Amino acid sequence: MGHQMTTLHDRLRALPYAVKCYSVTAFQYRGCGGNQHCAVVLPALAQSFLRGALNNIQQLSVLYGETIFVVLCKVESNSASAYFFHNGYAVQRCGSGSLAAAKILYQEYSAQNEVNTKPIQLQTGTQRLTLYRHSDHQYSYLSPVLPAQIASSQVTKLLSFLLGVSCREVVGNAFNVGGRGDYYLLLLKDAATLKALQPKFRLIAQYTQRAVIVTAPLKNTGKRTLAASTFDYGLRYFAPQYGNQEDAATGSAHVQVAAYWQRCYRTHCVRGLQLSSEGGQFTVCRHKQWQRVKGEVRVLDC
Repeated sequence: MGHQMTTLHDRLRALPYAVKCYSVTAFQYRGCGGNQHCAVVLPALAQSFLRGALNNIQQLSVLYGETIFVVLCKVESNSASAYFFHNGYAVQRCGSGSLAAAKILYQEYSAQNEVNTKPIQLQTGTQRLTLYRHSDHQYSYLSPVLPAQIASSQVTKLLSFLLGVSCREVVGNAFNVGGRGDYYLLLLKDAATLKALQPKFRLIAQYTQRAVIVTAPLKNTGKRTLAASTFDYGLRYFAPQYGNQEDAATGSAHVQVAAYWQRCYRTHCVRGLQLSSEGGQFTVCRHKQWQRVKGEVRVLDC
């Protein structure tokens, strides 16, 4: 991956305008590798040049497989814009990319204005987020919770089949989150079932619009399990429609799932563990009508 990323940075720096490139991991912690991103900081460009730059970078995202590109415009007045691409697709929401953006933007601000601690407004393709810097490599953002509706029993049975679980391992009906073009959310009885999923990726891409989020409790009868003593819930995220069978660490998914677990455990803050092969750790706290998603971010190279 390191050699591939170096080659990518060389190609980005060869573009006909000045860029800064960073490799960043978001939501990593002890035992969790987090989600890796390539962050590209663009200078102030005229709209015609910006469109060309975004098109070039989107095409590069096709060549570099599962690398996610976070493209940041020049920071002005504590605000910035971001565009997310994955395997050539423009991504609507990218929580780990937004957290990586927070790290890079505060780093850019610090270089210009010594130390900057004010919140940064980040405009993405579909929403406006507020970014924050905390101590010890921790960053966060505020994100709205999408509306959720209970799906039919037929949809729940279909998702159970696509994920390779029996209906008795599913709690209630599935949820449709954010509209027909967004997520399906399925709740399982326990973490063991969540870890053992055998998704039918080709069929998931065929029968779902965007992605499937699957979650399960990591507490039993009010007590935390020994295997995950500091976490409230586990999560896995499947999006083969975007050429990424299972995402490593998905902030946007935790925003939606945390709202359920906060109600379940009657608390404002919950900790989530993404049970992908890389793993990711999340702290999500309710903040009025928003959710604050917090995690660790590190720059791997510049």
